[in-house]
Amino acid sequence: MVSTLREDLQINENTSHENLSIQSSAKSNHDEYSTSLSLNWVIGMNAKVPLLNLSVGDKTRYFYTVGNVGVIGTGSGKGKSPLQGHTSTIVTAAVSYDKQWLITAESIPETFLIVWNTYTLKPVKYLSNIHEMGIIQIDISRDGKLISVLTELPDQQIILWRWSNNDASPIILSTIPSTCERQSWFHMIEDRSMICSIGKDSTIFYIFSKDTDRTKIEIHRHIQRKLGQRISPIIFCYLISDKYEAVIITATGKAVFFEIEYAHSTSLNTQRQQTMATNQINSSTDHQTYMSERTKVKRLHDLQRDITCIRWFNDYIIIGTAHSQVVVFDHNLHFIKQYSSLNMGAIISIAINADNHNEEEEQQLTEKIWSDKFDYSNKSFEFNEVICQSNNEIVVTQQNFSLSMHYCLKNDDDNIEYLLVKIVQTILTSQITDICVNPVLPVVYIGTLTGHLYVWHGEGRSLFLNKDISLSTQIGISKLVLDRKCSYLAIGLSNGSIYLYDAATCNSINNHPLYNSQSSISDLQFSLNSHFLCAVSLDKRITLYIHDEQKPDIYHIYGYCTNHSKEITSILFIEDRLTEKQRLLSSDNDGNLIEYSIDYHRQVPFEIQSRINLIEYPSYILSMISYSIDGKNDYLLCSISSGQIKCFDINLYQCRHTLQTLRFSFEQIKVWSIDCENILDTSYLAFRTSTSVGVMKLPGTGHPNEYDMILAHPNGIKSLNVISGRNLLITCGKEDNCIFIWKFDLFTMKKRIENQSLESSTQFQSLFYHIQLQDPTNLTIKQVISLPLISDFARALGNYISKRQIQELYDEQCLKKKISDPYQIKINFYETIRIYYNHFVTNTNQLSVDDILKFIFDQYKVSNTSKIDTYSFIQSLMTDGEKMTLDEIQDAFRTLHILNNQINTIDALPTGLDLQEFIHLFSSTIIDNQL
Repeated sequence: MVSTLREDLQINENTSHENLSIQSSAKSNHDEYSTSLSLNWVIGMNAKVPLLNLSVGDKTRYFYTVGNVGVIGTGSGKGKSPLQGHTSTIVTAAVSYDKQWLITAESIPETFLIVWNTYTLKPVKYLSNIHEMGIIQIDISRDGKLISVLTELPDQQIILWRWSNNDASPIILSTIPSTCERQSWFHMIEDRSMICSIGKDSTIFYIFSKDTDRTKIEIHRHIQRKLGQRISPIIFCYLISDKYEAVIITATGKAVFFEIEYAHSTSLNTQRQQTMATNQINSSTDHQTYMSERTKVKRLHDLQRDITCIRWFNDYIIIGTAHSQVVVFDHNLHFIKQYSSLNMGAIISIAINADNHNEEEEQQLTEKIWSDKFDYSNKSFEFNEVICQSNNEIVVTQQNFSLSMHYCLKNDDDNIEYLLVKIVQTILTSQITDICVNPVLPVVYIGTLTGHLYVWHGEGRSLFLNKDISLSTQIGISKLVLDRKCSYLAIGLSNGSIYLYDAATCNSINNHPLYNSQSSISDLQFSLNSHFLCAVSLDKRITLYIHDEQKPDIYHIYGYCTNHSKEITSILFIEDRLTEKQRLLSSDNDGNLIEYSIDYHRQVPFEIQSRINLIEYPSYILSMISYSIDGKNDYLLCSISSGQIKCFDINLYQCRHTLQTLRFSFEQIKVWSIDCENILDTSYLAFRTSTSVGVMKLPGTGHPNEYDMILAHPNGIKSLNVISGRNLLITCGKEDNCIFIWKFDLFTMKKRIENQSLESSTQFQSLFYHIQLQDPTNLTIKQVISLPLISDFARALGNYISKRQIQELYDEQCLKKKISDPYQIKINFYETIRIYYNHFVTNTNQLSVDDILKFIFDQYKVSNTSKIDTYSFIQSLMTDGEKMTLDEIQDAFRTLHILNNQINTIDALPTGLDLQEFIHLFSSTIIDNQL
């Protein structure tokens, strides 16, 4: 079962407004939805979603997103609380002024918004089906009661939702005129009387009328173009109190003060009384639009800085620059203070926390925001803290720092103040390409697209090393692998080079790389004794390296093999238990298993020794590992592209065990021993699908309760690793540039397995009895069938079965039952169901008994009446197919209780049956109830 937090949100109420759906959380059944996998830690950050300050009092907290997960971090950087509930990447977030209510939203493929309580870390309500084209941004009012949403093109809209009222439905405030450019950002004026949105060179004001339900819209387009200025993206817009003016600020630091028309229709000093009531929100759909022909510019201003982010705070403008500086201006853009560079790169987000005030002081502050003028004689005000975000760091400033002189060191010459800062988190700066885990230290090695190697320490929970592996940022790391003893770290690059590093110190063992080819390394693996290193490149070339007998740290090329006609999907070294001889295997996407000739003394050349078509086309091996079912012999455990897990005898290449996965193919698998002293009973298979990570009990029967799976990275998973001693799984995403560390709860998994129940398969029970009648001489219904009849059972349900599938089944069952003749093997109904699901059910849709009956009905029904004539149908059974005699049909119908005490002859059967009557007569429900 795929687990997400969204399953805990139960429908409570639905709005009647088009397709918008409101749902509130209810108490969930934790036993039903419990999962053995929980998110323990995250590495990474989505720099496109601005960081939010959640600090209350002296407790530092901040919010950021990682893929589809929200994270609440602490000032120490050592504590993180994940918020899980989204199934695709979070694109925007907002928090209320009191820091209690947090809003997160995903956009594509489903528009989905969640309201979280930051104190309990629980979701309280969500909104879905917001807009079919997606969401750009969300905002929340100062009192935390009104949520606003800016949607994507086309038909760009602003939607308002008074979420705290159970009877309030979201309403569309207005559809932005198609003549306007795309609006990329918006915010709600703090008294909720106006919303302002901006495009690249435009701004739109939405003014709510006090006395009517009408909304006024004022549009200013081509502001910079009409001034003859070079167009730079507008990144912020705000209003000036006590004036009918607005200000736009561009990324290059240019500011334009201009008049707005509708603002003077109501006094700004009394705007706080113009809060919209619920009935006004639900009906404010009419609007009056004013589009200015030429914006009336009052003055121009140049801030002389490249601006990367802006934050409005209590009538002050806080600016983050591309040079890592924080600058403060008043609302008239008079310069106040500039801080020294934080040396963290361009600041992309600033999150500010104000000093706590009591309710009376807070009300006074609220009333002053729009009326008081700035006091230039006392250029000071206080923050609790400022948290800054760049593409690679999160920085928390010293708490209780002030913009006044006596709180900070000041340079009188340049009016620059220096702050004490703390780096609480370092973020990866480029796309992750692969990860590798060293469970001994413990550390995680992280390779990136730009050739950087990062090392994350598990104890310190931080990145402590950043090393340039390649000489150019155009050459990235494509593969990482450790040897079995965790002594050597092999690093494959996108240009085909391979470097060896000391795993403990991350120092290069040999400054010269091992050259493979000019094609990117797609797979790397050490042999179990570290004597060999095998590399696979995208040009279908396999290269084998052997370590020097005198200098084991040095590897030399043993040979290479290029005669592979198909793509290589996986490689594996295995070791003979008695002789410790190393064997190298590979698989390709044609279903072949290839073994190579290798020798430690190099007496034989490196070449293909054998090629066996192990998996029937079009299926093939995705991933393979060595696994022992009985603790004595090693088997080849393979994940098949058709969604099966197969276990093969390595020497005989015969199938010994087959499992059908949960309709997902496992792209990567790893055997995971929870208890090294009891490997047979505590072995699990860790796996990843395209987007999920999970565990499965080994060897397994195929029962759904033996699997547990949870959504990990919605845009795809790049790699999976396990740490057995700590019960941890580690995954990295393909596109979200983040790493998730999952904790496995063995107790919960055992509870799932203990609660196994036989699946409800009564719809197949009648077919189980029907199959026994394939032999015209056998009219006795038994509780077991001969093993070969399972093929008839599967074919009757619409499955194609090949001779190889049948032979694999015979090999497997003969070994398990210790009977050489498959015709002597008897299986009961539940064994039949398990074999059917594990061997013959593929990822295609299967036909149920009702589907088969519908198919028969459509074949034999009378076209003009759309009914089936029972006697004509019986006549067809006598002349077509098996050509049964009338006595055989009567005996079969009597055996299956179609003929009974009420209807004891064929002549007594009803005729002229419609579809439902036909299914009812021949359905398994009636038959099973009578058996």
